Amino acid sequence: MNYTQAQIDRANAVSLEDFLRTQGETLIKSGREYRWKEHDSLTVRGNKWFRHSQSKGGYPIDFVMEFYGKSFPEAVQLLTGESGEGQTEAATAPPTAFHLPLHNRTADRAIQYLTESRGLNKTLVEAFLLS
Repeated sequence: MNYTQAQIDRANAVSLEDFLRTQGETLIKSGREYRWKEHDSLTVRGNKWFRHSQSKGGYPIDFVMEFYGKSFPEAVQLLTGESGEGQTEAATAPPTAFHLPLHNRTADRAIQYLTESRGLNKTLVEAFLLS
C-alpha cells in the first residue's frame, strides 16, 4: 500500500498519549511527560517519544513499528485508520527494438557532439577515437 505524504504527516501528528490510552496502555504522569508503565525508560509527550535507556526516539510511526512490531503501512493505518492507495503500476512503454545507427565514414558528428554539447577537449576526443 502506498500512502500520500499528507497521510504520513497525519499519522506522525497523532498524540502518542491518546494512542496508548486507546490501546489500553497505562501512562504515569512524570512532570510534563508521561512514562509508559510497560517500558519505564520510555516517555511520551504529544506526538514524540524517547527511550532513555537507548537514547532513541521519534514520532508515532516509528513508535508503532518499534513497539508494536508493525510494518510502515500497518503503522500508518493503525494510527490514522485510513487505507493506503493500491500499489500503482508504473506505465511502461513497450521496449523498442534496438537498431545500430547507419555507418558513417567519419566521426564528425560524434566529435561535434562531444566537443560542443559536452564541452570535451577536441584533442582528447580525437585521441580516444583514433586509439
